[in-house]
Amino acid sequence: AIRAYHKSSVIICVSEFLSLKIAKVTGHTNMVVIPNIINTELFTYRPKPPEGNGRLCLMCVASWRPPKRLDLIVDALCCYALETDRQIDLRIVGNGIQAETLKKKKTPGNLHIGWLGYLEKPAIAALLQTTQVFVHASNIETFSIVTAEALSTGTPVLASNVGALPELINGHNGILVENSPGSWLKGIREIVTKQFDYEAIALQHLNKYSPGKVGNSILSVYSKAHGDMT
Repeated sequence: AIRAYHKSSVIICVSEFLSLKIAKVTGHTNMVVIPNIINTELFTYRPKPPEGNGRLCLMCVASWRPPKRLDLIVDALCCYALETDRQIDLRIVGNGIQAETLKKKKTPGNLHIGWLGYLEKPAIAALLQTTQVFVHASNIETFSIVTAEALSTGTPVLASNVGALPELINGHNGILVENSPGSWLKGIREIVTKQFDYEAIALQHLNKYSPGKVGNSILSVYSKAHGDMT
């Protein structure tokens, strides 16, 4: 693998975080960052439904095994539910050992968890379009496609301050927190009271991850590399 890196004239990475990691391991100096592709025709903005009776709807999507941290999300929401009268809906998409373990956890009466299992992309997009906050907890991320999908629908994100996630999230589209129960609880308290412009979030990411834009960026790198070789 190292020999392959050294024989390459340019290395394309999906994030600055991954670029720095590979550069450190390989010593390669010609790194280009181009994000992953998502289906921007599917993950698109739709006006959020009006909030009924202050009900809060959150959602998370992953294969629930390490390095993902579903425990942080569920534990923090349990603590938040105990200090509020709001009805809280948490939609959990995906399967894995963490999901199976946490299904047995006792939760406050005003926290309603929907264990939705595996869903196809169209169903995930439709759920995101009716979700107020997307939550993503992980110990490491080299990009995070699900976070990009959520942002493309205009959904603000509460996520771990790790890996490439700080490259996707800013003060206008979400909040970053450290991977501790206290930090996640503080993040939930903050994000549920913050006013976001959902449409502006979606516009910020319009076509950023589209097949056309990402594909053209890759073709540009190929063309330049070919020119340099000839």
